[in-house]
Amino acid sequence: MTHNKKWVFSELVKDSNDLSQLIAYAIYKADKDGVANGLRAQGKTEAEIQVKLDSYHDSVATTLRLQQSCRDRAEALMITVVKGIADKTNKQAEQQIKAINDENKKALEKAGTKAVDEYHKKIKKDVLEKQSKSAWWWSFTISGFSGVWATIVLIIIVWIISMAAAPESERNHLTGSLFNRMWNYATSSPLPDSESDIGIGKDTSRIVTSPPQKP
Repeated sequence: MTHNKKWVFSELVKDSNDLSQLIAYAIYKADKDGVANGLRAQGKTEAEIQVKLDSYHDSVATTLRLQQSCRDRAEALMITVVKGIADKTNKQAEQQIKAINDENKKALEKAGTKAVDEYHKKIKKDVLEKQSKSAWWWSFTISGFSGVWATIVLIIIVWIISMAAAPESERNHLTGSLFNRMWNYATSSPLPDSESDIGIGKDTSRIVTSPPQKP
């Protein structure tokens, strides 16, 4: 009777492209190597070791429980390897994401700081411009009105002196000249160019040359 020998590789590897089946066979080979090393440690000869290895091979090839043990260990090993790869990949991805986020955060903080500084500069500039305008208007108001009043007072003083020195017949003329001068000042130059602009020079000349009238 012919006995058909079974081989562990044929029992464990049904598809040579299936990684888990190849790993199961590799586990069997690792166990077989462990058996050989154990026998050598016991001082067995190579012939004795080979007999034990052949017996171990036949046991695995014909025992479904031992074959399934190799398959289960292969699947567990694959899960561990895949999980380790996934964890390592995730860690690397997290590190890369963190580096990108840190870089973006620094860029955003820099841009935000620049924007805040520019905003503060703009606010400060606006405040200074408003203060400058307010100070200018205040200075203009004070100096402008003081100049106006000084000119008006000067005109009135000159008019009073002229009225005191002029004869009665000339006083109406001087009064009209005063109002004309005040009007011209309000609509043109704030200060008189000379006394002759209000007719004082002309009137004074007439006052000096005219003989006094009898009362």
